[in-house]
Amino acid sequence: MKRFFKKVKNLVKLTMIMCFLSISSFASTNANMIWEKNTKDISASVSGPVAMGIGTIAIVVAALGWAITDGGSMTGKAIRIVLALTIAGGAGTLVYGLFGLTGGAVIS
Repeated sequence: MKRFFKKVKNLVKLTMIMCFLSISSFASTNANMIWEKNTKDISASVSGPVAMGIGTIAIVVAALGWAITDGGSMTGKAIRIVLALTIAGGAGTLVYGLFGLTGGAVIS
């Protein structure tokens, strides 16, 4: 019987803790999160013509490096990775420029 009351007592303690934790989560109903403004600023500064120019330069440098290096070396693999990432970034910027779609709209 002692074990039963001990379990009930622990259950009541856990329930009380959960109630107090849920009160603070209900209090935070602000729609704007603290990181939204910073994320929007970073996104605005990275996208656009600057990103397109950097992507174009990276594609040219990676393609020249790919042509010069040996195919089996680690440098060649790294250059292929950079080339693939810049093509993907350039495609995202191109889709945004043509259709006005963001990354989430492209994926879904």
